[in-house]
Amino acid sequence: MPLNQAQQSAVEYLDGPLLVLAGPGTGKTQLLSAKVEYILQHTDTNPENILCITFTESGAANMRQRLLSMIGRAAHKVNIYTYHALGANLLEQYKNYAEVLQRNFDQPIEPVMQWKILSAIQAELPALDLLKNANISDLIGTISSAKNARLSAADLALIAAQNIEASAVISSEVTPVLRQLVPRMKFADALTQVYQPIQEILVRHTSPQPLTGAIEPLANALLRELTEIIDSESTKEKPAITPLTKWKNRRFEKDQADGYRLTDHIVNRKLQSFSTIMQRYDQYLVKHGLFDFTDMIEQAICALQQDQGFRLSLAERYQYILLDEFQDTNPSQFKIIQLLTDYERPNVMAVGDDDQAIFAFQGANTSNLIDFQNHYQAHLIKLSENYRSTSEILDFSRQIADQITDSFAHQRHINKRLNAVNNQKIQKTENPQVALGQAGSAISRHEFLSSDAEYHWLAAQISALIQAGEQPQDIAIITPKHKYIAPLLPYLKAHTNIQIAYEKRENILETPAIYQLTTLARFVYESAQNRPSAHRLLEILSFPFWDIPALSAIQATQHARDDKKSALDYLIDSKDQKLVSVANFLASLITHSFDAPLDLFLGFLVGTAPCGDFRSPFLAYYQNQDEATTFAVYENLSVLRERVKSYLKTEQPKLADLITFLDDYQTAGEAILSTSPYQDSTEAIQILTAHKSKGLEFKYVFLVATDDLSWGNAKGNNNMLALPINLVQIRHTGVTENERLRLFFVAVTRAKLSLTITNSIKDFSGKSPNRLEYLNEYEDSDHRLISPFLPNPTIITHYEDLDPTHRQYDLRQSWLAAYKNPAPELRPILLERLASYRLTPTDLTTFIDIVYAGPLYFYQQKVLRSPAEPANQTILYGNLIHATFEAVTKNSLDDNQAISYFKEQVNQMPLPASDLAHLTEKGLASLAVALPEFGSILRAPHAKAEYNFFQHQLLANQVPITGKIDHFNLNLDQKTIEIYDFKTGNFHQEAWHRHATLYKYALQLGFYKLLLNLSPEFRDFKVTKGHILFVTPDQNGLVHDKVYEFNQTDQQDLLSLIQAVYAQIKTLAFLDNPALALEPDVDRNLKDLQNFVQLLTSQDLSV
Repeated sequence: MPLNQAQQSAVEYLDGPLLVLAGPGTGKTQLLSAKVEYILQHTDTNPENILCITFTESGAANMRQRLLSMIGRAAHKVNIYTYHALGANLLEQYKNYAEVLQRNFDQPIEPVMQWKILSAIQAELPALDLLKNANISDLIGTISSAKNARLSAADLALIAAQNIEASAVISSEVTPVLRQLVPRMKFADALTQVYQPIQEILVRHTSPQPLTGAIEPLANALLRELTEIIDSESTKEKPAITPLTKWKNRRFEKDQADGYRLTDHIVNRKLQSFSTIMQRYDQYLVKHGLFDFTDMIEQAICALQQDQGFRLSLAERYQYILLDEFQDTNPSQFKIIQLLTDYERPNVMAVGDDDQAIFAFQGANTSNLIDFQNHYQAHLIKLSENYRSTSEILDFSRQIADQITDSFAHQRHINKRLNAVNNQKIQKTENPQVALGQAGSAISRHEFLSSDAEYHWLAAQISALIQAGEQPQDIAIITPKHKYIAPLLPYLKAHTNIQIAYEKRENILETPAIYQLTTLARFVYESAQNRPSAHRLLEILSFPFWDIPALSAIQATQHARDDKKSALDYLIDSKDQKLVSVANFLASLITHSFDAPLDLFLGFLVGTAPCGDFRSPFLAYYQNQDEATTFAVYENLSVLRERVKSYLKTEQPKLADLITFLDDYQTAGEAILSTSPYQDSTEAIQILTAHKSKGLEFKYVFLVATDDLSWGNAKGNNNMLALPINLVQIRHTGVTENERLRLFFVAVTRAKLSLTITNSIKDFSGKSPNRLEYLNEYEDSDHRLISPFLPNPTIITHYEDLDPTHRQYDLRQSWLAAYKNPAPELRPILLERLASYRLTPTDLTTFIDIVYAGPLYFYQQKVLRSPAEPANQTILYGNLIHATFEAVTKNSLDDNQAISYFKEQVNQMPLPASDLAHLTEKGLASLAVALPEFGSILRAPHAKAEYNFFQHQLLANQVPITGKIDHFNLNLDQKTIEIYDFKTGNFHQEAWHRHATLYKYALQLGFYKLLLNLSPEFRDFKVTKGHILFVTPDQNGLVHDKVYEFNQTDQQDLLSLIQAVYAQIKTLAFLDNPALALEPDVDRNLKDLQNFVQLLTSQDLSV
């Protein structure tokens, strides 16, 4: 296709820096290739003197392929890189140029190694250091953000010190001004008496000089925020004080002296600690000749900055530099380009469209195009002819893009409306709506009652298109995130004429076969090391390749929770010969685990080699599955072997090395991702995320789940290590409105002819998200749903619920699924275990805690009686603190005696010295604060510690209940009781009904009150208050007493919940209800928990 006038102008422009604004479908890939061809044909430049940089490896490959078709073999000599590949190449060249290298830049360390290095550094921090318990992933992410922003550990230390100093001064000067605030103050009075004086204070402390690099002083950032609010409100006819109040509450808080201080004071102290951690991390890397992924770019920058000769040699080599997708680069990547072009009028061309800047989460700046033009004073060419889409689709997409407020076009007042060059040509094809059974516009909008109805309809439409003769590869379903792909698949696969292609992305450690294999390996290793392993037994016996009935497994392990026998003894003593064979096989594996090479040992596990007289049925089982499953198992086994060898770098690894590998990956939360493409055939519809769809085009595009939760108010960066106000810009702190608009714009502009947009009122998790905000949809006076940006604005509603027979489920289940539906002969055995069951506060909260525990966890622990896992350090720490407080109360210990008691208890634990040291340090630091603060409670007259109601036969509305209370104090004169429960976790300052953890704590306190009220010994007392004592010091070094006031409504709700949960447990009815038989999910929140409680109490079930 010949170039249009704007493209030709860009190709022929060789007179210095050039910026090309290239919207979707405007032929930028063709432009870049044509530019290379033009340079080679019209100048004396050699192919190796041209440098092309793109953002992805696939983009680099596509550019190379197009060049091959245009200039032949010379294309292989053109330098085409991604930015990180360029960084690696520059360092490789520098090896041959520099006399001495500090580090070997062959391969960056893996994230797991980063985690181990930082974990060791963190372990050496003092017990009360603010980052002692910080998430290591947050530290890794913040180090990466700092390096991408070109900030060193020394820079961060300087920023923290300057901020702390400025914060103290500003706080002292602002305090008397903020004290002038009074309730219901009018805007004008608050402005003149408070906020303008604060402005004046901040002005005095501002400076035009940055602290370091581009980081402004603290006062500058505060002043800019406050001024923007004042200026915005002052122009309104009715200015409101609310925005100013919100700013004050966000930036200032009361201190212990009833003054005001900046809320960033803790953040800056954390930054000080972080700078120390980062400094030690960098020192470790240098000492050991290592580097991380971010260093690849940064070290290339250092080489270019510090070695002028090397920089000049590269500038001479790369005479023409072409930058694709420039909107997606980060500051470090742009810095490399600046250093390579550090001379007058360089021939550098950047092509980009910041309406499609969707990689801010990887450090990209939306100001890249503006920064490029400002730095180079670049000539500007705009491509405005679109060859992809119809005018309808372009007009709709423009209404989305025009809402983006920080774009190059918006700030430079450039009209970016695109012309549909091929409009008539595209529309000559059959109207897609005819095939879809609709009429009118090629853009349609549909709303459904539920996600399964939405996906069922969608699959039917695609099937109809293919039936009408459309090519499957011309059809795409675009989702906001990868997690939306899996629920779609079974609905599509229900149609025999639909073949699918998608990127299969999974953590192989979580795939059923590899998970089973590694769990079996852990069991063997723990048994060989005489560590507790019985807790894995019931799970291992559930693995399908053994073909062991659930009844046999449960009967064999029913005493394992309380007995002291080894795990295998339970199987060997069984009357089931299959269990005995498995036990002998496991015993043989234990024997071989000490000296067998890992490859041979894995052969034993999977069955490629016999172990004694027994061959594992693992592979034989998976070979009998469908072809795709069998292939995936073999592929994942191969990946696991290679990754273990690469990570361990051990010539003869053994089982212990595999366990080290698994422990490191598990502790670091690192996945071994398999992102292999899955394709039923070459003629398949494409299912992909909006990010993956960039650069692609399809005749028919379906956008699913177009609601505010999925495409709109999505979660952003979840890094919990907060940054001060003048440093937040170095990190992608969350998905902004402009980023969400850009992502949706990219998805919309993949469509050539037809665009179908769908959503559902209720998603698979039961949530009811709002419609997508930036479509401006509303209900008109005739109760029709209107989407005003569409040519046909009426939203087509499908409010019929899907027939249950059409629902498709493809949800992965845990090993408990094998025991979830007990056989008829098993259920009576399980019910017999519950014959004398009494409900406890812990059981109640465990059952309803669908975030961290839930009904199936309760079923595993209390009904199946799966042996409990060994206590971890968190549990041990809590037990030690509870035991110490109990000793203080019962033995009248003073603080020094209590500390001595704690030390004695720690030293009696059979733990490694490092674990003992950690427990001791953490416990002593907590007790040093908690004992003086809570000593009067612990030593109160008539105090009761660890009071157990087991001997009491208590009934609450005919439900037998029992439990143990940490501590309560009796007032014999007033006949009152106050309850105290000790918590060693983090303090929650929210209201009781605003946090899931506090919601559970309130239930516990209410349950304790019920026990006391029903007990003959205490029924004459009135329980007045409940207290949660948070005994681990917070960031300010304080412990907290959070008081709960009992009320009749909560107590009545608790009684209803007790009855509902007890009925579910006694009958095991929850196992038969998919809405109740839930496993834990940390993505659930307080609302989900409350909805679950409401569902429980609505069940018509009695015992």
